[in-house]
Amino acid sequence: MAEVCDNNRSLCLRCASIDFTSTSAVNWDSRTPHLSAVRLGHHSEVVQCPSCPCCRLLHLFVLRSIHPSEQALRPPLIPDILDEVFYLRPFKPLPWPLCMDERTTSAPVMNPEEIPQFLVVEERTLGPEVWPGYYIIDSLTRLGYLSVMDQEKPDSALSSVRLEPLVNLKTIKLWLDYCQQNHFRDCSRRVDQAIKNLRLIDCHKLVVVLASSRTKFIALSYVWGKQAGISVDESPYQLPSQLPATIQDAILVARELGHSYLWVDRYCILQHASEERRMQIAQIGRVYSNADLTIIAAAGDGPACGLAGVRQWHRGELESVITGDRTVFLAPPNSGHQINVCKWNTRGWTYQEAVFSRRRLLFLEWQVYFECSEMRCNDAAYHPLHFEQIPFVEHGRTRGSNDGKEGHFLLLQHGIYPMDELFTHISRYTTRSLSWSGDILHGMMGIFNSFERNLAMFLHLEGIPIVSDATFMHYNGPMWQSTRQEQFMTGLCWKTSRPCGRRPEFPSWSWAGWYGAVRRRSAWEGFVHNNFSVDIQIQFPGGDTSDLDSLRYSFYAGYGGNLGTKLTQLIIHTAVLPVQLRYSRHGCKRQSQGDPECSWDAFVEVRDELLHCKKFYITSDLAEGDEINGLQGLVMGVRIGTYNAGDNRILTVNKGDCSLIILVVQQIDQGLVEQIGLLDILWKKENREENIYNQQSICSLMLDTISYQTVWLV
Repeated sequence: MAEVCDNNRSLCLRCASIDFTSTSAVNWDSRTPHLSAVRLGHHSEVVQCPSCPCCRLLHLFVLRSIHPSEQALRPPLIPDILDEVFYLRPFKPLPWPLCMDERTTSAPVMNPEEIPQFLVVEERTLGPEVWPGYYIIDSLTRLGYLSVMDQEKPDSALSSVRLEPLVNLKTIKLWLDYCQQNHFRDCSRRVDQAIKNLRLIDCHKLVVVLASSRTKFIALSYVWGKQAGISVDESPYQLPSQLPATIQDAILVARELGHSYLWVDRYCILQHASEERRMQIAQIGRVYSNADLTIIAAAGDGPACGLAGVRQWHRGELESVITGDRTVFLAPPNSGHQINVCKWNTRGWTYQEAVFSRRRLLFLEWQVYFECSEMRCNDAAYHPLHFEQIPFVEHGRTRGSNDGKEGHFLLLQHGIYPMDELFTHISRYTTRSLSWSGDILHGMMGIFNSFERNLAMFLHLEGIPIVSDATFMHYNGPMWQSTRQEQFMTGLCWKTSRPCGRRPEFPSWSWAGWYGAVRRRSAWEGFVHNNFSVDIQIQFPGGDTSDLDSLRYSFYAGYGGNLGTKLTQLIIHTAVLPVQLRYSRHGCKRQSQGDPECSWDAFVEVRDELLHCKKFYITSDLAEGDEINGLQGLVMGVRIGTYNAGDNRILTVNKGDCSLIILVVQQIDQGLVEQIGLLDILWKKENREENIYNQQSICSLMLDTISYQTVWLV
């Protein structure tokens, strides 16, 4: 039964008894949080009095917990959220960087007055056997918190800001001005190459105009949605009389920020002119690189939704409670979490749009987030802008990878480890979805083209990079140079995160030929050396053949949108070994965690013995009872491992470890095989002082048992 409201204070009796001004809250990582927690009850009991603003505030917090998007992230084997008992748990403030990003290692900046903040938590998180720090960080990240602000010192509430229904565009203008006046390394650099037939929306006249590459403009990135067609007039320079809400809002924001031109693919690319459309898609990277700012519609699932906090879409959950000299309001979830779970972040085409952008302005459901190449900030927290700088890592494998203040988006560094950098992008990109699977390489072409422009001799074949790497250069001293074939074989060593289905439009030896997410390339994976005189020839869909040394241009069969029915094939002359697969149930526990190695074991037949390969990365989604006869292993070579020397800049050859790399293939037709996995057989040298470049320990074991064959890999 609901308690009677205290009419004098407009709070129910339970909420009136909560001391929001006390400084007696336990530390955020205390193992005795139950001593200061206030019981709220089950979901249906949280609201004690419908007119109580504090009850409504608590109810809004609980609604975040039971939102379907959060339920999808809920760990298995725990009670249903509707059966949980909720508590209001005070805690002493965390260092503000930790509130922004749970991975921070920055020095703490504590709230000097230690005004307690509050979370609504589940009962299971309050036991003395539970380390509450994890749950607090998790809740701050996913759900936000109840922020208590001293009305006389508004900056003391963990630097949180009570948001208004509409975005303050003047604040955004300050961010942009600070970036333009202080960031000269990457933020102010535009691509020199011209953009052909650049069309822009004139934000004042509302028409499409032809512009030069030097014209300053803003670009829009958004989710296309499920609309069957595009509402465009017959004239390529006229906009429809009724624009989708997202485009209308983007035009308004552009004008308010002092820009006259906006690029929107829906209207600035001629959708019905196929040749023109292909040309524009090929230079999308240049468009976003040249845009002064990219507006990202990160809330909603289509162009009809609008930008959150602009015009009609008011940001919700703005309830607040004033008690004494304190204001209690609901702070939004972590901006990084909002980006990770939004629809925009799941779409394949939007990946390179964000990567190429120099400045990104994301309109999230609860806040606005800004990130340029050197700074990040949002309107839900106030910190001096010089505190928000992103550290620069000149030769780092990923941007700021070991720093808690790293940016959410990767930059294109074109550094000394291009193979690693590319597969980091491929790994992130392949977690996303496409409306048409044939676009899998189109959605990465901007990134590949960028590497081709910036790195000499860079090529790719059906998405497999062919590029020299600093790792290669440290093999046996600086005089040794990798061959194009060795670079290509190293690129073939990709692995999916788990077994997946086949994408038949592309060859099986390319990651594009499979629907699964590709694993990130690890720093210690090294490179492949052609110890076995492997010869690889390419047969293109038209029938022409070429070796890798003669390849002068990147190629993929989907270029121009004409996939055809014939795939690019590899004619490989190499050592071939019999391979057997056995279904195993020994890894059921690991299998529940999605480990791809737990259900199938691979055995290689050498000298009439079956060697168990502990590192078998299966790509094909095989099930127990499937036909798996006729498996062969195509020996690629020996991969020398590397490790980080400690300065995050140069990798050193790992003295002692090397692996035999084998592509596992299955016959699908007379004379044709298809790749289904990768074997990585590790050899460890007992004496690490021995010359690791002498790989005879591997080669001599096999030379008298293997036979060389020519296979056609599709």
